Amino acid sequence: MTAYVVFEIQNDGSLSNLSTVIAPGKSYTHTGLINGNVYSYIVQAIDAYGNTDGNTNAVSAMTFAGVSSAGNLGNAEATFYFNPGLTPQALSFNAYCATGGGAYVLAGSVAAPSSDLSVTSLTANTAYVCRVKAVNPAGIEDGNTATISITTRGYQGVVLASAYGPAPNAPTSPTAAQVSLTWQKFLGATNTTYYKVVRVNTGFTADMTASTFCTSATQTSCLVCWTVGGNSNGGTVNHCTDLNVAASPQQYDYLIASAPVGTPMNSTAWQLPVIDSPYRVTVPIPPANMVLVQQDSANFEMCQLMGKTSDPLNKQRCSYSGLGAVPYNTNPGNNPLNLPPNYYDFGYNLFVDRFGLGCAWTSTANGGFCGASHAAGNCFGNGAPASTIGVSGNVYYEYSNGMCYLNNGGTWTSGSGTGYPALATNAPGGSGYDVPPLVYVTQGGFWNICQGMVDPNYGPKRLMRRREFVAAAAWATATENSAMTTSYITGTLQGGSNLTITHACNTNNGNGITPGAFNTTDLANYSNTGTSVYATILGSNSTSACVSRYGAQDMIGNGTIFQSDMTGPCSGSGSSYVCGAGSSLDSGDLDFNTLPWDGVTGAPGGFGAVSWYFSSTPSYGSQFVAPLGLPLATTASSSLGGVPIGSSPGQFNPLLLEGAFFYQLAPAVATGRPFHGGGTFTSTDYASRFNLYFNVDVSTEMYYKEGARCAIPAE
Repeated sequence: MTAYVVFEIQNDGSLSNLSTVIAPGKSYTHTGLINGNVYSYIVQAIDAYGNTDGNTNAVSAMTFAGVSSAGNLGNAEATFYFNPGLTPQALSFNAYCATGGGAYVLAGSVAAPSSDLSVTSLTANTAYVCRVKAVNPAGIEDGNTATISITTRGYQGVVLASAYGPAPNAPTSPTAAQVSLTWQKFLGATNTTYYKVVRVNTGFTADMTASTFCTSATQTSCLVCWTVGGNSNGGTVNHCTDLNVAASPQQYDYLIASAPVGTPMNSTAWQLPVIDSPYRVTVPIPPANMVLVQQDSANFEMCQLMGKTSDPLNKQRCSYSGLGAVPYNTNPGNNPLNLPPNYYDFGYNLFVDRFGLGCAWTSTANGGFCGASHAAGNCFGNGAPASTIGVSGNVYYEYSNGMCYLNNGGTWTSGSGTGYPALATNAPGGSGYDVPPLVYVTQGGFWNICQGMVDPNYGPKRLMRRREFVAAAAWATATENSAMTTSYITGTLQGGSNLTITHACNTNNGNGITPGAFNTTDLANYSNTGTSVYATILGSNSTSACVSRYGAQDMIGNGTIFQSDMTGPCSGSGSSYVCGAGSSLDSGDLDFNTLPWDGVTGAPGGFGAVSWYFSSTPSYGSQFVAPLGLPLATTASSSLGGVPIGSSPGQFNPLLLEGAFFYQLAPAVATGRPFHGGGTFTSTDYASRFNLYFNVDVSTEMYYKEGARCAIPAE
């Protein structure tokens, strides 16, 4: 062959001679084509005598300019944009991406006539070179060479989203509703990386190009923070506070994006993927005097505690399949949550009382009852009130024994186990109206009191589950600006005794503080069997540092806190003493309902576990289940999720258990034993988020040092 003739096939089927290519040439470039059109060709060979081979095989090709831009970047996602032409003939489009000069790999496809293509299989914080190919009806890709360079985001998730409801009478800040976010520095970010926090009402589309700052009335996307990376914690975490929030039951979604320094506030570089749900952190505003235990935040802290890696795109959950991994439901009678197995997931957002339950004694300032022979405004007695004093509905506090009485139709009752909600408040009293803790109520009585406290938006409250208490009582982690060392937590905060100096937890009788009249001191004077001990009032400045990472005060010390869990009936004696599988006042609280307390198959039991310090790590409790704050017998099944207590990698740090106490009495009980924990104001030895007491029959458990706080799922 001496030459080749290139023909274009016209719409009517005729051939138009485009060019003759002299051998040995074997290529021809057709220029001046219209983007998006399909062109068909026939090439015939010519010999030295001018004869053609008569070939009629046609080939088709499509002209396509390729990728023009990219946006909506995420950790694993990107959207590529292109122009398919005025008369698009493509069947579909394929996206290919390569890293580090390697081969292009198919990343995603989309059917025509789309003008954009989203992919979801990329790797976080990775540089890619990508291109888009058009596929014609014959299945042949066009030959464009256009490429675009992108770098996926390195979003590491929010590690703490705290939210406070209004607390106008609280002596400590904040007193108004607010939200604070703490997130880890993005992968690949530097101290000059800019971060942008955008807020939108839950369920609304988020516009990350928003440049108008938020107000409490904002209904669309608004700007909360726009800040350069880096802070006092070395740039590893960043912080943003939203003071312009509406009241409960408002819910917001917060989204965080990063961009290079100098990126305009309204640039599309901030825009997140079209499906942005993995990057949304939902924060409901708590009711008054409550705080939020937020799902992502609880997951992050617990996973970190267990030495596991959190997934920032799945609410910071982590791999775990032991006891307490996931909740059955959020509230008694609610539908099962059906969360994925083999992960730890707190499961939902929960509101928790910021302060424990207090005796709602009636103040004369509010037009109520003041006990006889007491100074005006000081409605506390030294002995039970006479039946002739007060009217139905009055509440009376007896400071000599710490009991709280309700006038019910002319009869004064302490409400022990009766569940009168009028006895209780979760609000500090403000100036001149100190509120002492509510005690001398049984577990069942506190359950009824919580159930009688009904929020107009979320319904009745309830006692916290053991799993919820362990999460809610957590201290600030190492990734937060307010992080505390383990030695400070165990030695000063939980073991502090001079409250006027340290503002620590009330765990040692308030040593160094002299109690006085209620409205002149931070402490209430209890008397139990002739011994005076002291408990701080609700919201006291004396314990202003004893605040969990979520803002709940006095979770540790001041009084143990009842939870809804309990064991089953207990029988036997000596080493054969066992309790049945756990039950609960809360029909949806199933964390312990298959766990026997026999010291062999499950949790510690038997006479040897009557009283035991975690820090002594005896052989029968050398494993620990972090989500439930539960020691396990050495012989317990590995499926329960316990990890060895020790200082080696993969073990649970024993320093985190300093001061924790496991307390069980041995007598047989027919109704089971109620759970309570946290710590008391009687000894620094018994103060820890992991404390676990079940020491009296559930029908009679009622002491001056046991209190409660209520919770309610945010749904």
